[in-house]
Amino acid sequence: MAILPWRRRRQLAEQAKLDELNRLMSYGGAVSFVEGPPYPDQACPSWENYRLYDPTSRGGSMATEMGIATAGALWRTGDLLHRCTRSARVAKWGDRYVVVYTLVNSDGQTAYYFGGDPMRPSWPLSSEAGYGRNVRAVWSRALEVWPLYRCILDGFVSCAQPFTGVYQVGDINEFSTGEYAGLGLDDEGLRARARGCYPFYRGPGGDIVTLDITGQCPGRADLWHPRADPELDIDFWDTIDTLLTTTIDPHHNTQDN
Repeated sequence: MAILPWRRRRQLAEQAKLDELNRLMSYGGAVSFVEGPPYPDQACPSWENYRLYDPTSRGGSMATEMGIATAGALWRTGDLLHRCTRSARVAKWGDRYVVVYTLVNSDGQTAYYFGGDPMRPSWPLSSEAGYGRNVRAVWSRALEVWPLYRCILDGFVSCAQPFTGVYQVGDINEFSTGEYAGLGLDDEGLRARARGCYPFYRGPGGDIVTLDITGQCPGRADLWHPRADPELDIDFWDTIDTLLTTTIDPHHNTQDN
């Protein structure tokens, strides 16, 4: 039986998307879409409820749940996902499962983002190198971020620019360590302020939003810039919400909701 033209076009479009995702995400293994709950493997049970195994799903239920879980703190992000998402699919990436979002912004530009399985976080085991500086070691005190990471997704990261977006927990390491030396931490006062803080968002230009978890003032948030003084005492969720949405769609926050 011949394949119907519309079905053939859909197959070609899906293969083209997979080819692009495999190019962008090759550092983590092969990418393939999952058509149903993996067995005998395990993945987040709620993904089936959100219809994320359905090729036609746009992830609207998950976007709504994100808003509920964060008490509306990421309202711009939720609105953007409803407006710009063309598909939201579970994919197997290497040996893990992620949700891949296809987003088309106001200029018609396509961006791919992924979020990991909140039931199987990407952080290191207690016996592995890096555990001591990772947020897992202080997770019991990171109450501010629990609603997003425990209920929705492990991060929301650009497929094209790894480490850009809302960090996966495996990449959230104590901020005063050497890997962030280019963000003004050569200043003794700022270095003391950064101690006990953890980065949760990184913009494409290298700007980083941190949250104090075990430092001088738990709950305090700052925005650090590579070539400018940091912005101190910011609103943690509102800043992430604004930076994330304007990165994906520069015109989004100027549109009428």
